[in-house]
Amino acid sequence: MYLSDEANIEYVCDITGLALDELECIVGRFAKHSHRAGKLRGEVLIEGDSIIIRHHFTKKVLWTNS
Repeated sequence: MYLSDEANIEYVCDITGLALDELECIVGRFAKHSHRAGKLRGEVLIEGDSIIIRHHFTKKVLWTNS
């Protein structure tokens, strides 16, 4: 699930235990010239008990709970 979809943000904060500002610090926001300007970047994967937050484009792992 992508963090640019605002409906996912509260759920991700709940399952990770991260506050919104911590999540923003990890993934950042899209630049003002993007059509997603101001929205959070990043993708969240849930694989069994593992939660992985990774870069939206390069797929580099930015945070994991394991």
